[in-house]
Parts: sequence; C-alpha cells; structure tokens
Amino acid sequence: MASCIFQVIGHLLMLILLLFSCCGHSQEPVLDCIPSLRVPRNTVWKSPEKETLKINCTVTTESHCWKNVSVSWCKIEDTDHCRPLNHSNHTGTGWRNITEKERKFFLIFWSLSLQDAGLYRCKSDGPVFTTSHVINVTVTVVSNEKKTTVNLDSEVLSKKNQTGIRDMEQSVVEPFYLVCSIVIVVALVLTIIILFKTIKNKDSEPSLEDKDLLTTVSYGAAKDSSLQD
Repeated sequence: MASCIFQVIGHLLMLILLLFSCCGHSQEPVLDCIPSLRVPRNTVWKSPEKETLKINCTVTTESHCWKNVSVSWCKIEDTDHCRPLNHSNHTGTGWRNITEKERKFFLIFWSLSLQDAGLYRCKSDGPVFTTSHVINVTVTVVSNEKKTTVNLDSEVLSKKNQTGIRDMEQSVVEPFYLVCSIVIVVALVLTIIILFKTIKNKDSEPSLEDKDLLTTVSYGAAKDSSLQD
C-alpha cells in the first residue's frame, strides 16, 4: 500500500515537472519576441493637402521573431478608441529594413486631405499587444488667393523689370544727347569766333586804292622834301 502511494506521488511530481518545463519553453520565445515600438513624444507631421505624406514608427525585436510580429496603424477618434486603418487607394503601408533587429513601418497618404488630420498610433497585435506614442498629422490648406497673389507678384515684377530696362536705356541715352549738345554748342561758338576774327582782319587791312593813294602821297612828300633841299 505504501509503495502504491509513493508511485502515485512520483507520477504526480513528474507531471508537475513536465508542466513547468513545457510552460517555461512555451513562454520563453513569447517573452523574447515582444516588439518595441518607438515614436518620439510630441511628434508632428505637417504637409499641404493633396501631397504625399509618409509617417513612420521604429519596430525593434529579435531577428528570429519577425515572422510572428504583426504591426498596424490606427487613428484615434476619441480617448478610448483607436480605429484600425485598412488598406485603400488613399492610404498604404510599407517596411524599410534598418538592421536585423530594427525596421521602420510606414503609413503612406497618397493624396492628403483635410479629413486625414488627427492623431495616429503604431500598434503591435502579436504576440503581445503594444502601442507607440501619438503622431499628430496636420494638414495645411493652399488657397487660390495665394496662387493669385503669386501671379500678381510675378506680373508686378515683370513690369518693374521692364520699367528698369527703360530707365537704364534713358540713363544711357540722356548723357549721349547731352554730350552731343555740348559738342555742337562748342563748335558753333568756335565757328562764330573764327568768323568774327576773319571779318575783323579784313576790315583792318587797307584796300588797293588806299594803298595807291598812300604811295602817291608818300612819293609827293618825298619829292617836295628833295626840292627844298
């Protein structure tokens, strides 16, 4: 009877040891494969609407655990619920390998809209549920008024450029005409001075008749002086 009791106790101990060993082997890979999701606090992504935007979180785990890791994105609609994002024509996801233990997981907005603004999380669905810090997506609006302002500014700049060219041409032409005017005035003054001197010289010279008369008078005076002697 005692031997039977010892056998039962021995079987129970063996079963307990087997259970502990099985649980230990099954829990070890699960604890080893818990992924780490890293997003800096207060992360903000800002982009104009209708542009492509990529946000990301960094996923770290052991190299042999990737096949068991499931990561997805969700959008926070209120304080208690984060709505999962499904693949669509508007959004998509992608991976980029960094190292054997580290990868980046992307959420891609192909054509950003105002409805995409909000708070997003990166989350791991297995083997253990974990979430990242919040990413704030801000969408800026490009108004037609800004485009019109840009067009008006370009027109104003072109007009200013044309005005500047005309002013430069005038600044070059005006000194040219000024120099020409000065040269013409100087030439006229010199011409008038030369003509005036020429006319004055002609008036000061005696004519042929005056020269003959002076010669006769001087000859007669010389003859009278000789007779007196």
